[in-house]
Amino acid sequence: AFFKKRTYKDKTDKDLIDLYKTNQDRYIIGVLYERYGHLVLGTCLKYLKDMTLSEDTTMSIFESLFE
Repeated sequence: AFFKKRTYKDKTDKDLIDLYKTNQDRYIIGVLYERYGHLVLGTCLKYLKDMTLSEDTTMSIFESLFE
């Protein structure tokens, strides 16, 4: 029982953002990535027309959320 199980998947996006602002739990960004990573990747691919560049850009976008 050393690790507390995180149950953020039932939270709304706004709830997740508010929680992240409060406690800076990086796991929350992972939940948002699971929800929206494919959409961000699709948008990047539409404009960049290169899968590798689109994947890198998607990761950069989500990594910037930590700041």
